[in-house]
Amino acid sequence: MNEWIAIVSYSTDLHAEHVLKSLVSQGAKPVLLDLGEYPEGIQISVGLNSEAHTSVSFEVRGEILHGEDLKSVWWRRPLGAYQDECVDLQRRYIASEGEAITRSLSDLLPAAHWISDPDATRVAGRKPKQLALAANLGFRVPDSLVSNSAIAIEKFLDRNGDRPIILKAVNSAFIRLNPKARDDEGVNRVVYTKLVQPDFIRLHLSNIAVCPFIVQEAIFKTEDIRVTVVGDEVFAMGIRTKMKIGDELVVDWRKMDADRDYFRHELPDAVADLCRKITQELGLKFGCIDLAYSEDNGYTFFEINPQGQWLTSEVLLKFPITAALTALLLS
Repeated sequence: MNEWIAIVSYSTDLHAEHVLKSLVSQGAKPVLLDLGEYPEGIQISVGLNSEAHTSVSFEVRGEILHGEDLKSVWWRRPLGAYQDECVDLQRRYIASEGEAITRSLSDLLPAAHWISDPDATRVAGRKPKQLALAANLGFRVPDSLVSNSAIAIEKFLDRNGDRPIILKAVNSAFIRLNPKARDDEGVNRVVYTKLVQPDFIRLHLSNIAVCPFIVQEAIFKTEDIRVTVVGDEVFAMGIRTKMKIGDELVVDWRKMDADRDYFRHELPDAVADLCRKITQELGLKFGCIDLAYSEDNGYTFFEINPQGQWLTSEVLLKFPITAALTALLLS
């Protein structure tokens, strides 16, 4: 048996590169499976018969790999590197046919160890579901409303009084305004979490119906915490952000031009257990959780990213996250 491990991502993904090198150092055979190249650059074959025998094979860069030899899968970036949007009906049809295969792989290859199950990953990314589950498990969560109703949002603002409001995207923070533009050209946009005054939202109530978004009470914090969960291991990175860029109060530590300090944060056992619990309840083996901390409010849950970024935690704070992922893929 020629056992192999699939890293579902693309060649310029630094996270995938770290894990690939780590697996090779352990004597494993990792294969980068860029589903953005499917179907033209990768071939997948599925054989089925009435004896309930299913076979799956992959042709990747001239090599034939058998599904029965697949030990584990890191479902890291399944869409691959960005591809031009399908603007014609024929390409859209081909893409849809391909997705019917790639989205079936975890069902066709149940013996492999999936980190994490693709269906669980997709469902876990829904922020309203995350917030409801977090509250049920015992996390403190912000008072929130997900809506495109001007009436409902105005009532939320009235309940909140004159206090500032948080605005954030429901699903993706990235807006591709021009499919031909490179990300470094400044044409496309990232919708960072933003702190605004209630009157700003009231001024734009007439535009609310066109797209749902999340409004939340503003949680004032002394630090953000990025928690990376790998199996049962929990790594917590504290982040303190310079609060202003010009006249804008920064609440999203991911904003690239913000000054940040990174440090190890020691989570209480009860909070670390909650991080493990929400990851497991969502059917995940891996997740990046965003929390806030203040002495007045303790820990507040914001969201979990089933395929989040963690290299900063490893490079700057020496957390052994690559080693933890490698061990999980080899287990």
